Amino acid sequence: MHPDSPLPSMCPLARTERTTAADVSTPEDDAVTITRETALALDRHREAVTIGKVEPGFDIATLSDEEFERTLKLEKKRQERVKAVILNDLEEGLDYGTVPGVPKPFAWEGSGDKIARRFRWTVRLMSEAQVVANADMVMATVEVGVFDTAGRTIHTVVRNCSSTEKRFKNKKTGKWKFDDAREVVNECISMAFKRGKVAAVLSAAGAKGYFAAPELLEPADDHVDEEKNTWTPEERSMLFTMAHEAGITNSTAFGWFVDEVLHQNFVRTGVDVEKLVQALEAKLTDQGD
Repeated sequence: MHPDSPLPSMCPLARTERTTAADVSTPEDDAVTITRETALALDRHREAVTIGKVEPGFDIATLSDEEFERTLKLEKKRQERVKAVILNDLEEGLDYGTVPGVPKPFAWEGSGDKIARRFRWTVRLMSEAQVVANADMVMATVEVGVFDTAGRTIHTVVRNCSSTEKRFKNKKTGKWKFDDAREVVNECISMAFKRGKVAAVLSAAGAKGYFAAPELLEPADDHVDEEKNTWTPEERSMLFTMAHEAGITNSTAFGWFVDEVLHQNFVRTGVDVEKLVQALEAKLTDQGD
């Protein structure tokens, strides 16, 4: 081909250039000879497919019977391994908790972190948090995505958090948990992201069925009598001492810690105290390492 002649119509992405045997394969190996730029364009397309920028369509009806049976076996094995991860990696009181009257446990942030780590996924915001604020309330909405090692999006969810939720007020005194409005905004964004992370990871892993729906938590809490079975002075003193050793040095930080571990802003004697002790021991162990 003369260097000034137009390219064939099958190579619209390439610019005019003389090709050599070093640039492309020989006619004996391929049906046609293509330019270097066209070859690079094809490579870019293959790379785009690989990293998920371009995905071919899929229809389960197009699978052969053998392929379909294989997908069923793989899904069964996948579910067995998800269950094994939940049973072996997750700890009650640290990664999930239970509420009287609700048969299934509630997944906490630790569940999302550990399952994502086991699957080698990363979790991040898809875009900046959307914050709506007025004189009466603050609400943050986030879209959270789960990504595999190739950077492909596996699953996304949208979650929010509002300052009108009970967690932002002390149930006994009725006072606001935060004095600074900026802390309220940060807490709303943080909690919305935590909720999104847990929901997205559980959905991507097919593990939602093992945990209770988060919306069941607050109605269950409504039946808890906070005035009964509160922690004893001895338990309070012990927890404060352990918390100080773990770097939790003021009441506000301790309140956040209680909320993160127990998902409530009060502590009952017995089970609640044991959960906090386990969480503080884990912090102290991590600091020792």
